[in-house]
Amino acid sequence: MILPMASSIAQLKGKLVINGKVISICQEQDPANIKRVIHDNFGIVKGFMITVHDITAIQKTVDAPL
Repeated sequence: MILPMASSIAQLKGKLVINGKVISICQEQDPANIKRVIHDNFGIVKGFMITVHDITAIQKTVDAPL
């Protein structure tokens, strides 16, 4: 994400720190909620979001053998 007013961006103990505000994101549902909060507080010009999660023992992957 491009944050136009962010003069200080850092990482502290696994958390994102922007202009002295700690932002910790752990969201299992729709990520639109956290994007709204970031946009309202900092203003998002454009962004790119990646969601990564592991599979469960009973879940089949797309490239698994039949």
